[in-house]
Amino acid sequence: MKHPHFNPYFALRRFAWRNRIARWRHAPGETLFHAAIWSALLMLAGFALHALSARRDLADALFALMQSAPWAWLLAWGGLIAMQVRLSSQDWQQRDARGWLATLPVAARMRAREHLRRLLCTATPHGIAAIWLAVYLRLPWEARGWLAVMLAMATATGALWSRRQRKQATRQRPKSRAFADVPLPSQAGRGCLWRWQVRASLVGFGPRALRQGLWMLLLIPVGTSAFAAAMALAAGLALAASIAAWRHCLDVLVQAERWLGPQPSPPRFWLYGMVVPMTLASTGAAATGLTLAALGAARMAPWLALALVALALLQVACALAWRRTPSRTVLSTTLHVTLLGAAWQAFPPLAAVLWVLMCLRLLKRGVTP
Repeated sequence: MKHPHFNPYFALRRFAWRNRIARWRHAPGETLFHAAIWSALLMLAGFALHALSARRDLADALFALMQSAPWAWLLAWGGLIAMQVRLSSQDWQQRDARGWLATLPVAARMRAREHLRRLLCTATPHGIAAIWLAVYLRLPWEARGWLAVMLAMATATGALWSRRQRKQATRQRPKSRAFADVPLPSQAGRGCLWRWQVRASLVGFGPRALRQGLWMLLLIPVGTSAFAAAMALAAGLALAASIAAWRHCLDVLVQAERWLGPQPSPPRFWLYGMVVPMTLASTGAAATGLTLAALGAARMAPWLALALVALALLQVACALAWRRTPSRTVLSTTLHVTLLGAAWQAFPPLAAVLWVLMCLRLLKRGVTP
């Protein structure tokens, strides 16, 4: 008698969706609001794609730009796909090693099948983007073939990259080469949340995070001067370090809630967690504004820098308010930014008042035990 086929990963996803649908039923007002927001976003994206498809002059200009250095664009896109596949593979392996099925006797082929499904889900949006780009630019069949080869090779490279790193991690414990091992004043004194964030953000200045900015070299056109190439490389490294430091700072809020949530912490303890992220955001906004001013956009530079700081403060407030359920942070940030955009389109002065009210509400929720 044959045993019925049972996939534990599929069953786990089915139970998770049942719980999610149950939560949606218990909060119908919130569910309808979120559905309306996502429907509006999809409609705006559809209108934008329709308007973009009608502009053949923009398609011809983009095709001419890509035709000047096609291999550089393919390598840059393929490198981005490979990095995303590697990160997705590592994230799945860590979740699988700590999840519900870690101690159960799940067959190796079942784990490999689920791993392959995760990698294909990661590469699918890039495949859809490649199909749309090929249709929009009216690429020849040879170029479409190279796009398909690039997608397949990038996905395979990311999977092999992750597998090689996993084997190296099992052989020996990797040593941290980041600057976080350097003794700093932030490690001395009594424990504060901002000291923890400084310690974690310094990981962003290590080789593992900085090497992500080396892909900027592939976007430099042929014949560019050495000074411009050096500036582009410095901008790529700074952007990679800033993104890594920002991500680590926000992750510290979730870790602090897990470690210190049961303890009675004063509101100023959690407010100190906004110091380091806002310092990073202010520095990045100032650098962006100065760069735009140097390029001749002096009038737009301060407004853009102010907008970046406002969005950064809103994201930090969302991360602080939803630190107990970090999976809702991205959704909350998206909803708040969408509402601000709608208010800006309807009546621009209302957006500033709405932003202040949003930040105050989120901060109150974040400091309330």
